[in-house]
Order: sequence, then structure tokens, then C-alpha cells
Amino acid sequence: MKRLMLVVLLATVAVAVSAPLASAESHDDATMQYQELLRSDLRAEKTAVMTAAMPLTTEQADIFWPIWREYQFDFETTGDAMIALLQDYADNLENMDDKKAEDLAKRSFDLQKKRLDLRKKYWKKINKQLGGVLAARFMQVDGQLTNLINVQIGSYVPFIEKTAVETEH
Repeated sequence: MKRLMLVVLLATVAVAVSAPLASAESHDDATMQYQELLRSDLRAEKTAVMTAAMPLTTEQADIFWPIWREYQFDFETTGDAMIALLQDYADNLENMDDKKAEDLAKRSFDLQKKRLDLRKKYWKKINKQLGGVLAARFMQVDGQLTNLINVQIGSYVPFIEKTAVETEH
């Protein structure tokens, strides 16, 4: 049951955070088209939220939206790493050992750092072009959207079962 939940989660993550998957071999054309349609819907939803939350003049919008699209593309590319991490977790969930848990944790930290570095990079671009207030507002809105997606993903990830060492104590 847990494995099935993780497979569903991986499909959700692929839709929510990934650019189109590089390997089409594991997905038929209909599935790939469906996932891209869902990704497009998610992009549209995020854009609608950002539009409502960012009070921009026409001149500011002409500067902001190209940066936003570039940021979204770059952020989505980290989705493949997220999917790989979750797939590895799912594959090892029932037989998790200390070495694999440590590897997964380090990869998770690396992914979080990449995403934070990306946010800093685009905060600097927006700050330089539009000033600190709009850059900060962008970070607030983007952070909330990212947190909502992460909470949704996290709600499907089961905790690691107790290991043999834990059950002996």
C-alpha cells in the first residue's frame, strides 16, 4: 500500500514540479501529454496567483514577467532531481538502512540548496530591475506557493518504518 502511495506521489510530483521528463521510454505518449497538460494548468494557476499578488505597472510588468518565466523554467528543471530522490526513497522505503537514509538526506539538502540558490539569483535580478519591495513581495508569494506544493507532496510521503535496531531497544 505504501509503495502504491509513493507511485501516485511520484506521478503528482512529476506533474507539479518537473519539466517534461527526459526519458519518454517509461511513459507512453498519452501519459506524457496528460502530464504536460497538468503542468500547464499548474503554471497557469501559479501565474494567476502571482498576477493577483504583484501590483505592477505596465512598465514593471514588461520587466517582471520575462524574469518570472525564466525563473519558472529554471525552477522546474530541479523537478527531475526531486523525482529521482522520491523514486529512490520509494524503492528503499521497506528496507531502509543508515547508509541509504544518509544518502537520501544529503541529496535532499543539496536539492534544497540548489532551489534556495536559484531563488537568491532571481531575487537579485528582480531587485536590480524593480527594487527591493517588489523583489521581496515576489519572494513572499513564490515562497508560499512553493511551501503549499511541498506540504501537498509531504502529506503523501510515509515515514520510514522502525528499523531492526529500534525495535530491539
